Amino acid sequence: MNFESSPGWDAIDNILNKVYSNQKPEHFAPETPFNLGGSDPLDGVSVYYDKENGFYHYITYGLTELHQKESDNDEYSGWGFELTFKLKSNSKMNNAPKWPVNMLQEIAKIVFHEELEFDEFHTLSSGPITSEKSSINGLLFILDNQLGERDSEYGKFKFLQIFGLTEKEFDGITNKTIDRRDLIKKEHVKNPLLITDINK
Repeated sequence: MNFESSPGWDAIDNILNKVYSNQKPEHFAPETPFNLGGSDPLDGVSVYYDKENGFYHYITYGLTELHQKESDNDEYSGWGFELTFKLKSNSKMNNAPKWPVNMLQEIAKIVFHEELEFDEFHTLSSGPITSEKSSINGLLFILDNQLGERDSEYGKFKFLQIFGLTEKEFDGITNKTIDRRDLIKKEHVKNPLLITDINK
């Protein structure tokens, strides 16, 4: 489907252009759009590289209303959030790995098919986050402290960042032996942008 204008998409682009000084991102889009029968709900995922801090920044397009107002809720755009993920780069990565894009699409499927609205400090059991050897087995949703909460022509929304949890951390949160807010507060001291390191 072709749209003459996409105010919601432009709103996201404008925010990212300011953060990344008009860096051209790598963009991943499904071969068949969701509204034409495709299985992936997101219109796409853009990836920026933060050289100074050594991470890939993934941002979704499609959980907010991008092209036109479709819901009756004038306060929020779509589901009220887009997802982000910050992956620490290493010497083995020549470019942005594709697996986080697939992970974000899978989370979007949960939102669309189960009508589950995520918010800050919600958790999600993921199993192994990647096929590579990693201790990350769970996800915690937090506010992306670089992008925050924003407004578009179709309503307000926030950028919810996914932060990877080890099995011990996830189980501790589930069993209430670890306070999720305290965990993030302590992590923030050593890792201010809350970048996920799959090798930790």
